[in-house]
Amino acid sequence: MPRAATPRHHDTPTYGAVALRVIGLTAVFFGWFVTAVFVVWGWSTFQARARQSDAPQATHGLVFPASATIHSHDVDPDVVRLDGGATTRLDLAAADLPAFLAQLNIQQAVTPPTGPQAFDPGWMRVRYECTSTTGDALVVDVGDPNQPIVPVRLYTDWN
Repeated sequence: MPRAATPRHHDTPTYGAVALRVIGLTAVFFGWFVTAVFVVWGWSTFQARARQSDAPQATHGLVFPASATIHSHDVDPDVVRLDGGATTRLDLAAADLPAFLAQLNIQQAVTPPTGPQAFDPGWMRVRYECTSTTGDALVVDVGDPNQPIVPVRLYTDWN
């Protein structure tokens, strides 16, 4: 009884070969312009979804302490990060705040003005404007460090 032929590796199409076949068939049936629009839309959607799943620590280039509780992580779905950003909201234990801030390359610390003419800063007590290892700028808003849990908002900007 003869053995069935097992497929060799080169007989199985790769994802790239399948993608090229789909693009070619789309071009035949719909034209090259529609195909180009379809490819650009598909690529930008793929890139946006890939960035949404980025770990917040990798996105901002920071190490979060074990006490960090991440509440949200949003990444702008631009195609090639020409102009976009990522925002992460988290809470830290006050004891972990000094070590977390020590890893920042702070350029300027800004505190909201106080007095009768000042705007209400809400929860923010200080804003750190920093250089970023993953983008063009990093802004870190920190809440009241005298509370046991400190709210923190990170924004990494890509220009």
